[in-house]
Amino acid sequence: MEYKNEILLVILIAIAMIIYLLTKRNIKKMESFAKDTETKIDDKLIGFWKKFNVLVLLLLVVIGGLWIYGVNITPLLAGAGVASVIIGLAIKELLSDMFAGISIMTDRPFTEGDRIEVRKISGHWGGWGDVKEIGLRRSKVENTDGVIINYPNSLLAQSTIVNFSDKNDEHKPVRVRIRFSVDWHSDIETAMKVSEEAIFSTLKIAKEKGYSITSFPDTLTNDKDSDNPKKEYTPYVLIRSLWDDSLGSVAPGILLEGRYYLNDVRDRTKVRSIVLNGIVTTLRKNKISFPKPNIIISNNTEK
Repeated sequence: MEYKNEILLVILIAIAMIIYLLTKRNIKKMESFAKDTETKIDDKLIGFWKKFNVLVLLLLVVIGGLWIYGVNITPLLAGAGVASVIIGLAIKELLSDMFAGISIMTDRPFTEGDRIEVRKISGHWGGWGDVKEIGLRRSKVENTDGVIINYPNSLLAQSTIVNFSDKNDEHKPVRVRIRFSVDWHSDIETAMKVSEEAIFSTLKIAKEKGYSITSFPDTLTNDKDSDNPKKEYTPYVLIRSLWDDSLGSVAPGILLEGRYYLNDVRDRTKVRSIVLNGIVTTLRKNKISFPKPNIIISNNTEK
């Protein structure tokens, strides 16, 4: 039959066009459905398929056209198998990142907008940041310096992720701890009392400045039987440890730790600065000394 090959080729192209149009129509329906779901994995997979479905159809049309014109495609398919192995090895990291991205979207250890800490792979810029985007290959995190870091999903999947925004929908406050030392000869009771008062007053100042401070009683109290529901979030100071020269570069003294609560961990650094400034000022005002390193000068002339 004359023009048989041409007719078959036209039919093949027509089938491919029909498949393309049907796929395009179904993709639009899936996009509309994906917008109503809570997860982002369907949006990412649909976007991925939109980019590659045309290439897949084009490849099938080329192979079908060669077969129609009697070209032996067996060596081509065998070569394609070998090429696919080579390409697979070459894009091993790409596939690893993509599967890790799907795992992150499915397990949801964090979502866009969460404040997280990446402990294993954080470097010079630090591991703190807000999740801006979760992609199939990489996820974008804006750190506290305003720098956007593109983390490969495979590395994120292997890292320890601390999610400060995930409180099981209970919105519990986050406890913040600050440590400072006073000299051995200081009146420890007075040091704890005035530093506690300093934390109490500076937190009120921070709250007036708009920082998200967890509400606590208006006055300091040690009454554990109090019925005030805010009492568990009252700032307090305790003795953390006793330091001496054998413990490293920290000057010997009494290590104290102040504790208070924030509703939003993003305010941690700025509030910490306000609180520490208040503690230093108060301790100096009450003539409570900070520890000083012991310097031993030896004039050992023994041989």
